[in-house]
Amino acid sequence: MVGTYYHLIDEEIFKKNLNDKKIILKNYKLGILLIQIFLYYSSLILLSKILKKKFGTKFSYIVTLLLAIEPTIIQWQSAFWSEGVFISIMIISIYFLLKIEFNNNLNPIILGFILTLLFLQKAYAFFYIIPFVAYLIIKFKKKLKPLFLLLISY
Repeated sequence: MVGTYYHLIDEEIFKKNLNDKKIILKNYKLGILLIQIFLYYSSLILLSKILKKKFGTKFSYIVTLLLAIEPTIIQWQSAFWSEGVFISIMIISIYFLLKIEFNNNLNPIILGFILTLLFLQKAYAFFYIIPFVAYLIIKFKKKLKPLFLLLISY
């Protein structure tokens, strides 16, 4: 994410001095944190909407409030590591998992791509597909179309 950010703003991360040592420049690092924070709270808004629709307002408010003020998650959002983005993508994947309906072909495909993004962020996210597949098997029982679409796009 850091490399992409600096490429987009057309700035250098490092500068070499006369001794060929890399010097870290002061160049707009605050933007990375603002993007991570915006992505996290946007994903919480999405999750809140689907939880409100599926489980009711009270449950939605409790879960969203706990995720919004939980100190260790907020700590990841204010660091320059990729865990902040990873947590946001996990929340977005839960949103699309809860949004899957049998007649809608697009949501399982999007979910497969989002799980692929998780895998690209962290290698251990490869195993995140297992609970998602289990959920779809339980939810749709013998109707395997959403499961098939998820696995093909993954």
